[in-house]
Amino acid sequence: MPTPIMEDYLQALYQLEAANGGIRVRTSDLADQLEVAPPTVSSMYATLADAALIDHEKYRGAATTDAGAEVAVETNRNRHLLEAYLSLECGFRAGEAEREADTLEHHISDRFVEAMEERIQNARHASDSELGSRADDSARIPAECDLLADCEARSTVVVRGITEYDPVLEATLSRWGIVSEQPLTVLESPTVATTVVSGLESGNMVVLPDAIAAFVTVSHTPEPSY
Repeated sequence: MPTPIMEDYLQALYQLEAANGGIRVRTSDLADQLEVAPPTVSSMYATLADAALIDHEKYRGAATTDAGAEVAVETNRNRHLLEAYLSLECGFRAGEAEREADTLEHHISDRFVEAMEERIQNARHASDSELGSRADDSARIPAECDLLADCEARSTVVVRGITEYDPVLEATLSRWGIVSEQPLTVLESPTVATTVVSGLESGNMVVLPDAIAAFVTVSHTPEPSY
């Protein structure tokens, strides 16, 4: 099982790969990203390669394997799920939720992940019931929009809003760069119930649990005509 430091390296490596269009990541680039010395990265590359989590070739950089990408995405996803859960369900302020999520992301069980997702989904369904006539998705979502969680990989979309107005949810999504009129590209996800997007102003990739991505409405960008 990967250690927390291995998970941190895999997340950073996967993030750089996504930002560079899948190009292998040089040792110096990952060292700059993590603010560590290149020899430290080289040592961790050897550890990750021995665990079959990355493919590393001297002078050609490194790339996550399928197993490494899955670890990176699951860890990133868990962090965002924790931050959302702590903000939405536990009343944590933004900075508090981020700090707690940073601490806990490496130490939560699959059962706890499922429980958080279920709690968020149940809260959404309860809100639907209270709204009566808006209880089904077709009533809550504008005709020209889809849910981000339902978008296929390689889709290009524009964020239009959230299905239920909640200032805490809106602020949480905004911290991640998911704001109205923001164009996004949906990437392939190596794990289920997960939506991976790029194209944010920060240049970062964001991994959203579908329990959260199901709140975000988007419209598709028309295919260019030539």
